[in-house]
Amino acid sequence: MSEDFFKVIGKVDPKLLDVFRNTNELAFTDGALPRKLKILIALALDASRGVVEGVKTLAKAAMQAGQKEER
Repeated sequence: MSEDFFKVIGKVDPKLLDVFRNTNELAFTDGALPRKLKILIALALDASRGVVEGVKTLAKAAMQAGQKEER
């Protein structure tokens, strides 16, 4: 698909897009596991499935959550 998934959902069903956003916020909130670790787990899952854009997006989110770049 050439167009961003969430843009398409937003055009087709704005209420569904709100549900996605709210679920995402809830899932990545600090709790039993810190937000940064949850993001890194999601990144690993995307990487294992070959979802390149997801890995890029989650890597940026992890850095914003305080993850340091390690080599």
